[in-house]
Amino acid sequence: ATAFPSIAPADEEVCDDAYETAAAAAAETRQGVVDLVYEGRAWEHWFVPETVGQLAWTLSADQSEVSISHTVEGRVGWMAVGLRNPGGKKNGMNGAPVVMTIPDADEADGFGRPAVDAYRISETDSSFRHWWNSDPGTDLSDAELFVAEGNCYAEATFTLGSWASSEPFDASACNHLIWAVSTDSSIASDDMFMARGMHETRGIIPVNFTDPAGRCFDLDGPGADPPGADGDGGDGGHGDEHGDHADGDHGGDHGSGD
Repeated sequence: ATAFPSIAPADEEVCDDAYETAAAAAAETRQGVVDLVYEGRAWEHWFVPETVGQLAWTLSADQSEVSISHTVEGRVGWMAVGLRNPGGKKNGMNGAPVVMTIPDADEADGFGRPAVDAYRISETDSSFRHWWNSDPGTDLSDAELFVAEGNCYAEATFTLGSWASSEPFDASACNHLIWAVSTDSSIASDDMFMARGMHETRGIIPVNFTDPAGRCFDLDGPGADPPGADGDGGDGGHGDEHGDHADGDHGGDHGSGD
């Protein structure tokens, strides 16, 4: 079997509280912040929820744009945040527009995309190779990536004016966001862009960007299912499917799967 692509783990001797310090700094300099909390799969009844990262943001004066800091602790193969697709497969992951960060993007032969860029996940196929060259028409600017020494954390910053050409940004609405992180997938070492990996965390979080804590007082809004609809999946994340094993994919969601 082909070995999974891998990246260097976080250097515990160097890191100490590096992530906590960076996350606190991002939160202090921005208007709002929410933690990204992984709650485990549906069948992991023993799992204790853990914080793996955070989103911090500042709105423009007219609230037409949001400047986001997306920070994740430890090594990162890729990380993504986007607007849930109501009715989409895997709890709204399929068909969702996302801003995806790939630290080694410039090392992948034939890839040709920046480290922080906008994509739309395929409506039917979850594997990255099916949608790596997609363009949802997102109003994305000022995108930058910082990876801390020792792989202690990664921080992507960007300004968003729309999630996609068909999904405008509404600061005051309850935006139902999906997020995911792979801690071991390396796209640069996989020339099929499968980004296979077993260590992925993911979740769904409703965010009102006008509230400092992101609180939604009305759960209706972009990315919400219409009344009476049942989401696909059921693990509090993006479904619990781990890909088509017969096709050689052993991960799930943004970087791998289907």
